[in-house]
Order: sequence, then C-alpha cells, then structure tokens
Amino acid sequence: MTPMNLPVRGLNPKLTFRRELLDTADGGQISLDWYVASTTVQDQNGEIVMEETVVASSQPVMLFLPGITGHSQAEYFRSLVPIAHSIGYRVAIMNYRGLDGRPLRSPRLYCAATFEDLTTSLEHIRSKHMQTTATGNRTKLVAAGISMGGTLLSSYLAATGTESLVDAAMLISTCWDFVAGSHNLERNCLTRLANAYLTNGLVRVVQANREYLLANIPPGVTYDMDAIVKCRSLRTFDEAFTRKMFGFKSCDDYYEHSTTKDKIGLIRIPTLAINAADDFILPENGTGVEIF
Repeated sequence: MTPMNLPVRGLNPKLTFRRELLDTADGGQISLDWYVASTTVQDQNGEIVMEETVVASSQPVMLFLPGITGHSQAEYFRSLVPIAHSIGYRVAIMNYRGLDGRPLRSPRLYCAATFEDLTTSLEHIRSKHMQTTATGNRTKLVAAGISMGGTLLSSYLAATGTESLVDAAMLISTCWDFVAGSHNLERNCLTRLANAYLTNGLVRVVQANREYLLANIPPGVTYDMDAIVKCRSLRTFDEAFTRKMFGFKSCDDYYEHSTTKDKIGLIRIPTLAINAADDFILPENGTGVEIF
C-alpha cells in the first residue's frame, strides 16, 4: 500500500515557505525552508483574505529531512508539515544540495553516508532560531527523517550520542541495511519500477549540474556522464557516480558505510522509528528488522 499513497498525498495543496541559505565549510550552500502558515480572515471591507500565522520564537522546532530525491514540496510533506505546525512546532525542511532549484557552488552533492550538512543545519538552528528562557529552559529541537533522511539522522544520532543537538527524533521508513535494500529493490516488477523512478531523480540532479561537475572534478576522480545518464537502478548509479564522488572503494563499500542497523544502540536521545510492513526497500521480512 505504501506506493499507492503517493498520488493521494500529492492532492494536498503546495506549501508556502520562507527560504534561508546556509554556507558550508567546503564553499557549498544548502537551504532551510521554513513553513509559513496562513489562515483565512475577514478584512475591514468584509472580504476573505489570507493572513500569515504569527509563530512565537519560543515554540519548539521540527526539522524534517527528505528522502533520497525529496525536497520541501515532496508530497509527504504536504500532510506532515501542517500537522507538525498545528501541534505547536515551527517547521523547517532541509533541502539537499542540488534539490532546491539552485546551481551548485561546490562540486559535491549528497549521499546517505555523510551528515556534515545536517550538522551545519542543526548548529545554525541552535544558534539563530532557539532561545533560553529566564529559568534556563531552552527551546526544544526535534528532527524527523524520511527514508534516506532517516539514515542521515540515525547516523548523526549514533555518532553524537549524548552530545546531539537534537532533543528527540523520529525515523520514518529508514533503510537500516543498504546492502539488503539494494537487493530488495530488484526483487519484483513493482520494486524495479520504484528503483528506476528514484534513480531517474538522481540522474536529473546530475544532468542539471553536468557542466559544473565536469569542470570541477576532484583530483583522481573520473565520471562517465554518458553511462551515468543511462543508469536505471540505484546500484548502477551509485557505482558510476556516488561512490566516486565520496571516495568509496565500491558501491558495496558505500552501502556498508550507509547501513545503520548496528549503530542503533549508540543513540542516546528519545527516538521513535517507524517502518511500514510493506516498505518496498526494507519490508517486514527484510534484513535488519529483527533488531528491534
């Protein structure tokens, strides 16, 4: 049922955001999209108009991390974001490099094995958007990762332990085992269609930045762009592009570094993990589920 929900959620109206740009240590740039809620009110002339909802700086923050090709207008956010706002959160979505409609500023995209950009976002939110009350209580920061976003968040939480900048977390549809997940995406016609769909999204990101990437190839790295644009599975794409960009020896080496099923015990903050029994990447009988 999971894939069938996509078009249904897509019927929800698009969201309005206020964008904030963050510079990264390598000269790149990522963006945070802050949700702008509005309500219908009657003006002095009796006409119905939209009015922006005032959000107090003392309210807790919910940071969402999208899936592998997701962004702030992804269909699942059209329901999740308004719900989070309705229960009292200021809501932000972290857009990965190359997925927010802006050109790259450094020859680096994103992958499931590195969370530096997440750390940059959390540090910025903590320093610019949080406050401490007169009694010493600080505003709470909750993070929720969907699919690959859950992988990045779980890796961050495991690495930082009690020093995490996040007070609580939710991991939704996380692929806990990338090696098993890559095989599951090839197991039947439906999963192969999903695999091709996700891969096509990554190929489009590379194509959109093709000239810049080729003009700024790191030393010792070679890209076969003709082969990359022909990729129809995540494994072939990751072998041809991702593992080279991020310095992994092979696709399996990249997947092993991205797998977090053995790191869950290192998480030291309250965390809720939810996976659908029919998840097409890591279903109920998939490798790693038994660890719970």
